[in-house]
Amino acid sequence: MRSSRRSSGFTLIELLVVVSIIALLISILLPAVGQVRRQARISLCTNNMGQHGKGVLNYASSNGDTLPNAPKSPGGTGIDAIYGTRGQTQYYFASRALPLNGFDFPNPGVITMRNPGNVTTLNMTNWNTLEAHGGYWIMMSEYMGDGQGAQAMADVFLSPSDTGARSNWTTIRAGLRAGSANPPIARGTWPSPYAGPFGTFARNGSYRYVTAAMFDYKISSRGSAPLNLTLTNSNFWTVARRNAVSAVDFPSNKVLFYMYYAWHNPERDAWFEPGVTIPVSMADGSARAVSPFAEGLGTVSGGVRRGNSEQNAGPCVGVYFSDVGQGVVYPCDFFLTWGGIKGRDL
Repeated sequence: MRSSRRSSGFTLIELLVVVSIIALLISILLPAVGQVRRQARISLCTNNMGQHGKGVLNYASSNGDTLPNAPKSPGGTGIDAIYGTRGQTQYYFASRALPLNGFDFPNPGVITMRNPGNVTTLNMTNWNTLEAHGGYWIMMSEYMGDGQGAQAMADVFLSPSDTGARSNWTTIRAGLRAGSANPPIARGTWPSPYAGPFGTFARNGSYRYVTAAMFDYKISSRGSAPLNLTLTNSNFWTVARRNAVSAVDFPSNKVLFYMYYAWHNPERDAWFEPGVTIPVSMADGSARAVSPFAEGLGTVSGGVRRGNSEQNAGPCVGVYFSDVGQGVVYPCDFFLTWGGIKGRDL
């Protein structure tokens, strides 16, 4: 008599159970993998900030122990007159008449800083509002790499999470190397406005240089209200300073560079919002990943930044963003910072 044998295949129920288990494991593991990848990007980003810290020290050793800023003005008449008083930090730090590190820009040039206490400083979407706050890489690139011109736009100025800037810079670099026949743009010359192969792209990288490092720290003594200065080439020298690295009182707690947008937190927009993690570079050359909202000094109450009881923080000079209709006010840590270069940020 033939004995009955069970088929060696899987039953439908067994197959469904296996598929369900695999799906459950994937749902558990995917967030963990995503978090690991995010932490890896933050680590790479922080490494970029470390190179910024070394770049500042390299810059200082070649520029009389000063923090990065625009060159001194040559003075003179005509086009030279717009750069400010002779010997003072100039208002324009790069132009066609004063090329810098292989770049030249349409006259009058790239502005060092305008309205440091006004929100318009943060609006740098056009070439003529490119400032050292966001375009610092123009003057820092030679201290952080070997390239000039298009090669100066190095990846160290880009966050690994900022895919948009990386794509934009690739296009800009190609355009700078090739130039343009229509409209005519010489190789290595920045177009005005964006034209030819360059398209409409931001010129800033992923990071920003604190504005407070570029002007007289005594301006912070004005108190907790935001500044309302309108700077022009004729009065810029009254606030612009070439501050010494040695003038920073709390270098391990003073931020010099930070990431502008919340590239590592796609559910957020800017660096100052709750829960956002960004890398920062300190005045002592170190770097770390921080949450500005949680770790920056002081609090916000009634739209006013408070927290002067924090030891050695100094008076607050800052810019605030408010969610329209939400009644939420965010302090912009690191933009103007506490106590200028004399105070602490963390």
